[in-house]
Amino acid sequence: MEVVNLLDFLNSTHSLHSLDYAKCNDELVNFLDLMTEDKQFTQKIDLGIMYVNQKTSDQYVVIDGMNRLVSLSLLLHAVCECYKKTTPKNEIAISTIRKKYLLNNGKTKLRLRAEDQEIYNKIIFGERLSGKEKETPMFQLLHKFWVQIKTEKIQAANIFKILGKISII
Repeated sequence: MEVVNLLDFLNSTHSLHSLDYAKCNDELVNFLDLMTEDKQFTQKIDLGIMYVNQKTSDQYVVIDGMNRLVSLSLLLHAVCECYKKTTPKNEIAISTIRKKYLLNNGKTKLRLRAEDQEIYNKIIFGERLSGKEKETPMFQLLHKFWVQIKTEKIQAANIFKILGKISII
């Protein structure tokens, strides 16, 4: 088994496909809670083992760990949304995050089951969600991230400090 940095893995990957039966559910994880427990932002977060099968040099099928990847992608998106239109420097950082970790050639890197993919795409591309879509675990977690970042005034740099320390096996 190989240990790799999570952000490096997301950056080098063009697409991550879920298995046909894998569904986003209540097992999405609020990693921000784990991060903010450590006021110095020095704690390492153990994501456990993620199993992926390499399809091509830059495409993978996620056998185990897709909910953790969705959760982390939603956290990255929440950071982008919370700091959007604040400073020119933040706009550059947001563009970089989206290009490196969330998108590839105008499509999301994560490829989920059809109903989950539709909601995920709407979230990432800032499209309007229906009331029913806002009740999904995916949107609920994203909303928790937004609220927590804003109310606790969590700096994006601190979030990336922790994300940069996450390795996956």
